[in-house]
Amino acid sequence: LRHDPPSVVEAWLTDSRPAFRRVGILAARHRAMAAFQRGRPLPVVSQVSRQISTLLNDPVAELVEEAGRAIYEIPLASAYPALAGLITRVDLSPALSSRVIHANLRVGGPRQAQAVANFALRRDAPPEGRVAALGALSEWGHPNAIDRVNGLWRPMISGPASTTSQSPAATDVVGEKDSATSARTSPLPPDRTVEEAMVSLPVDLGRNASFDAGSAVQRNDQAARRAFLRIAREILNPATPDANGLVLGGPEAPESVQRAVVQTAVGLQTREASHALAEQFHRPQSSVALRVTLVEGLVDLQASEAFDIVAEALQSKETEVREAAVKGLGQLQGKHAPGLLNQIVLDALAPASPSAAAAQAALTALGRMGTSSATALLEGYLKRLDNHQWPSALSLDLQDAVLQSSDARLHHWSNRWPAHIDEVTNPTDRQPWLAGGNAKRGARIFRENPAVQCARCHRVGNEGGTVGPGLDGVGTRATREELLESIVFPNARLAPGFEVAALTLNSGAAINGTVNAETPEELTIETANDDGQLRRITLPKSSVVQRQRGPSAMPEGLSRQLKPTELRDLVEFLSSLR
Repeated sequence: LRHDPPSVVEAWLTDSRPAFRRVGILAARHRAMAAFQRGRPLPVVSQVSRQISTLLNDPVAELVEEAGRAIYEIPLASAYPALAGLITRVDLSPALSSRVIHANLRVGGPRQAQAVANFALRRDAPPEGRVAALGALSEWGHPNAIDRVNGLWRPMISGPASTTSQSPAATDVVGEKDSATSARTSPLPPDRTVEEAMVSLPVDLGRNASFDAGSAVQRNDQAARRAFLRIAREILNPATPDANGLVLGGPEAPESVQRAVVQTAVGLQTREASHALAEQFHRPQSSVALRVTLVEGLVDLQASEAFDIVAEALQSKETEVREAAVKGLGQLQGKHAPGLLNQIVLDALAPASPSAAAAQAALTALGRMGTSSATALLEGYLKRLDNHQWPSALSLDLQDAVLQSSDARLHHWSNRWPAHIDEVTNPTDRQPWLAGGNAKRGARIFRENPAVQCARCHRVGNEGGTVGPGLDGVGTRATREELLESIVFPNARLAPGFEVAALTLNSGAAINGTVNAETPEELTIETANDDGQLRRITLPKSSVVQRQRGPSAMPEGLSRQLKPTELRDLVEFLSSLR
């Protein structure tokens, strides 16, 4: 390699033995990346692109994947159209298919848009690949500046021709000048052929573009819209005739793929697909999760069918579907929306009301409307609250709706409520935090909320930390009031085995540690030796002159990091752990 690297690498890449061809890919990859590091990539990258591209047709599938990875990650801009062309292969691995899909997104022509749509339609492709393909179509006009595959800064700018497999000599002339630094932010023309699109990819694929330039990229998405509309109905309903009048039939597409169709319709703003989405809502095979996504999608599209679907969803037996419909009413804001939302709230006030979830969503929707009719309804609810005719399960939602409203007539009400629950001194006034919570949302807060990070210290099942007490079965050991108090006032009551104590003995010795066990006569303390090793000491209580309790490892004020409704959901989740 020291004497004639191009010829050595060429010999390896064309060797009949697969092992040698694999070594050739690694060597070529090393040469190209070293050229990028030296800041003079063009001559070397032009040659490496031509060499590695030949292996995209290799009979060994593993070598095709190695070559595809190298092209995508070095990157080899001029080889991207060839990589994109692999999308019709049936033996793509998940790792390679994701790169092939996004190579098509990068090239961005009509041919690539249709190829990605065809991939999303393929039943032999894995569901995650089909979802990725639909996601690529969704962002065709506003591509993400962060590469979806490797997480690197790769905005889809266009620029001067960098390297092409057709004319490497021409690019070598430019080679002494790093054309990446002069990349332009104009979009790729939507009608380019593969060969023409190749010269629009800058050698560094936008790596050196500024944040403002990379974030401002927009492209014509008409080709993606047309391609998506050709396949959307067929994915949702296999009994739909295709463009040639043929009916595919067969099993339903996986739910994840069907939901991705809805999300792509919203991303591309293809209202033409709304009729197919409305049909899918009425199909008995549609799952609850899909029906929720369909309601949300039709509302986001502001489709002509949206209000009828929302009205129908309000009568659904599934709580999640009703909640989605209520939120949709708030977004549609038709002249009948406030009245329908009011009826949902009034239904929840009835003694036999099964669930407050729909009414909570209705209050949120009314708070966001900001119209005079919505304000009048909220004022009526507030009078009921003053007269103690309002259920605790809806109190926090009413407060939240008032705080969200843009109508100044409601602003004076916000001064009547404490800013945080730790300012509520009377335990009976904490009832709104004890009723109406959602355990599923609470579980997400427990596991994912970065502000409180509950799962870092507490364990549920096989997940979580051990700094704090395990919470399996805590719903049977503690009441809702006690659970709420343990979050708001963590030092009020410590779980056994987690109290930190500082002891002074009658001998004058001092011991600091965690109370591991306690009886009326004895105290067991877990403390650390000088070398850091933990040991347990059992002492008679008669030998302890002074005992001071240290603070809980859980900090005070943690409840202030959550909205009142989030704290209510967290309590509901903990109460469900039985």
